[in-house]
Amino acid sequence: MAAGPRCNRVMASERARLSGRTMKNLLTQQGRRWRGLAAELGHVTVLHDGPLCGCGQRGHLEAIASGTAIARWVEEELKRGSVSSLVNERPVTAKAVSKAAHAGDKLAIAALERAGRFIGQALADYLHIFNPTAVIIGGGVSLSGNLLLDPLCESLKKHVLTRHYLDRLTIEPAALGDDAGLMGALALAREIESQV
Repeated sequence: MAAGPRCNRVMASERARLSGRTMKNLLTQQGRRWRGLAAELGHVTVLHDGPLCGCGQRGHLEAIASGTAIARWVEEELKRGSVSSLVNERPVTAKAVSKAAHAGDKLAIAALERAGRFIGQALADYLHIFNPTAVIIGGGVSLSGNLLLDPLCESLKKHVLTRHYLDRLTIEPAALGDDAGLMGALALAREIESQV
């Protein structure tokens, strides 16, 4: 089977969803009709028998590395007796975890590292399928910067089939930050509307 065209971008948001625009462009290039159900990076299984996802399945990336999942993991660790500056934070939020991590809180750093490792693992699978030139990380969790991106990149290197998938690949936070997914959805809606 010949390799298809290399798509330009993959965008993962806080809930770790792949941009539907990328999938639509890829499927259009391959002459297939886009049905709108593709591109759910958040529903890739990264931990068999892992936490329950909102969709009802277990171990999906969204259940492990979304902002909600990061906060839930920290709360569980606090209940187990972990020491953290977040002990009196109720409810624990991903934003609070990120802030604590930047202040040096070891539990908060561990939470972001854990999420980054699982996101890197899932992105490796997507690199194997789509082979993009850029991965854009968006959503609120992306604002954690290198505390999330460094373990993500290390995990990605560990899980790719060959380092050639990383050749000329850029991984960066979305320039629009938490609004990147919204703006992408708006652009896609306008594009679809213009074709009607």
